[in-house]
Amino acid sequence: MTTNVTPWWKALKLRQEIHSASGQIDDVQMSLFRAVHATGADRPPYADADYYGDITHPTERLIDLLAEIAVRIGGGDDYLKARAVTRLDQGMGGGKSHACIGAYHLAANPRALLGTELGQKVTARARARIGHPLADGLGRPHVVVLPCDNMTPGAGVQELDGPAVNLYERFLWRLFSRDYTLFERYRRFWSDKHKIAEAISAVNRPVLIIVDEVLDYIGNGLDGANQTDLAAQDMSFLRALLDVVNDVPHVAMLVVMIASDIDKTALSPAAQARRDDLNSLLDRNGLPTTVTGVGDFADILRRRLFDAEPAGEVLAATAALYEKTLTDKTWSKQVWDPIGAAWRRNWRSEMTSCYPFHPMLMSLAQSEWSKVTGFQRVRSTIRIFAATVYALQQRGRAGEWVPALIGPGDLPLSDSTVREALLGSGLVEDDRTIANYRSLAEIEVINHDGSSGAARRQDLERQSSTWGTNNPRAAERAATFIFLASVVGTLRPGRGRGASAPEVKAATSVPEATYTVTDADGVVDELVNPNQGMSALDITPGQGNNKPARYFLSTRLTHRMLVKNIRRTITETERDQVIADIAKRLASSGPFRDLQFVPADLQRSPADVLATAGLDTAYTTRLIVLDPAQYSLRNGMEKPTLEALTVAMGLGQGAQQLPVQWASSAVYAVVNTQQRALARNLAVEYLARQKALQAPEIQNDDELKTIGAKELAEAKTQLERAIKRAYQHVAYLAQPDPDGERYLDQLTFDKDNITALDGMLVWKVNRSGFGRDSIV
Repeated sequence: MTTNVTPWWKALKLRQEIHSASGQIDDVQMSLFRAVHATGADRPPYADADYYGDITHPTERLIDLLAEIAVRIGGGDDYLKARAVTRLDQGMGGGKSHACIGAYHLAANPRALLGTELGQKVTARARARIGHPLADGLGRPHVVVLPCDNMTPGAGVQELDGPAVNLYERFLWRLFSRDYTLFERYRRFWSDKHKIAEAISAVNRPVLIIVDEVLDYIGNGLDGANQTDLAAQDMSFLRALLDVVNDVPHVAMLVVMIASDIDKTALSPAAQARRDDLNSLLDRNGLPTTVTGVGDFADILRRRLFDAEPAGEVLAATAALYEKTLTDKTWSKQVWDPIGAAWRRNWRSEMTSCYPFHPMLMSLAQSEWSKVTGFQRVRSTIRIFAATVYALQQRGRAGEWVPALIGPGDLPLSDSTVREALLGSGLVEDDRTIANYRSLAEIEVINHDGSSGAARRQDLERQSSTWGTNNPRAAERAATFIFLASVVGTLRPGRGRGASAPEVKAATSVPEATYTVTDADGVVDELVNPNQGMSALDITPGQGNNKPARYFLSTRLTHRMLVKNIRRTITETERDQVIADIAKRLASSGPFRDLQFVPADLQRSPADVLATAGLDTAYTTRLIVLDPAQYSLRNGMEKPTLEALTVAMGLGQGAQQLPVQWASSAVYAVVNTQQRALARNLAVEYLARQKALQAPEIQNDDELKTIGAKELAEAKTQLERAIKRAYQHVAYLAQPDPDGERYLDQLTFDKDNITALDGMLVWKVNRSGFGRDSIV
């Protein structure tokens, strides 16, 4: 570069553990068990509260979580201003273990943690809530850690569990710090709420209980133990404990259990029943929360990778470096505007938050990678970015060219650590596809020593140009972005298949006036020419400015592999929309005079949506079908739906009471929560097969097309059957006694061949099964 801006690889210092490991972070997947119990060389650095605070970005949600716990255990008489039970239900790589370790340090080492930047913000948040300082040292709390992913049901570890066998006994042994007398006194009372409360109070100190990955224990763990009595005791204890924690002062409980709809763990019917039971208990006794959000992404990465924040003058100078290219009319018209580069509008702010990564790369990770099912958002990205930063820093120190900001074309695929971190991140799940893309990276982009690869050869063989020294890896950067856009599957979430031509040009850009859009056009044209550049590209020709060409780096897939890759790109919005569309199509009015479908509006409350849906039609019998995306009954998740139905029928109180006159002539068809989950899974399968059938690989192969069409038809049949079965609840206004009060009543269809979507069946059941004040 020709400017005097300090490059990022000089402005920022990599953390020593990353540098020592040559860009590999072995402990990026934190372990609560190791933080609490490991010793010697196995003890991880984050087992130290000061180090933990140093590497942890204080996200608002993490501050809220730790402040809740601090108030509950150290808030004095104001402990009731914080909830007792909190559930962390994010998917893998969402920061749950990190949060649990923070909670552990808060209670086990309060002075150390509260002295860090994170701790100071927790203290301030807690004080703002209770209006006075927290107790000194939080009152010397005692921490009980049940790391269920490191426990075998019925088989205690002597060093950790002593004489304990079941989960309650393991809890007691830790609660009483191995005091055998107290342990024996309470050992028999695994389901006695009074005795469990008495045991906790006997410690005479605040208590924090952390139960990590509880499903590992109550799910397949208890199945494997094959002891009916043990399973009954453990579940009874958990039921009692969740109630007791709410009743005993200065006690907090943190439970980790991934939400059922995103946890794909295969469970037996018995294990599934235990999970459903615990889900209901957690819904009743606590609140779910997360500890990271999309907006925290860049800050978490920078805190984890680098020792300190960059200097303000470096940030300002780097931002200014790019402004001319970002505001150039030609670049804007042909590149920035077509790709919808929203980060340009607040460039300085966006760049500052992402530095040393380009906002375009951060947007790719946040908006696309994180939506792929197997990708562990924070954990996977840290591995990829740590390896990338280290490799590029080594290039800079060797006097080689390094971009001013690390963009989506700058992940050095020649570095094995970067390449394997990317391919092993969960973006590609199928082992065969991973192997294929590993080969494609070397053949089409760049090989391990940077001497070959279709794109790299073009850079090495390029004739001298005005921009060559300022962008010596232009073709490699373009090919790398195509590679990244291809590994997520046939369809990128929200983007389509592969990389668009403007996106590829954007990936090659540099903050240098000598490199123009015309130059970028030439680089891309040469790269995608099968006779000169990448030979494994599937190219979709462009159709004018509004539909540019797209490039996809293809491996030859079987139909099953293709469906599997696409399945992980299906968004929740797509899934719920196809269910709603099919439900509307399957619904029939029968004798009802009117059939209405109420679509979900997740930006508003369920009650508000029904209140404004115009459902109170005079002199008209109505079958009203509610969108499963927003309404369901049973499984501990029905409260918002019941509240909405109460309001819609004119049974609300106060401000929720609507002037409804014709509620008795309406019947509401509602899905069952558990059946909805099954339908959602089948909807993903259906959409994946539908999109796979449209893919060029299938359309151009008669055999694959036949297989695809058959599987799509089967998936459609299964989905329609599941949706019909899901609609097994009918809600209506009942008044059995003409002189009595009206109330919301429900009817559940237990037979597979009866669905609330069938107006004729509902009408027939209505005549025989509804209340006296029924609609016919």
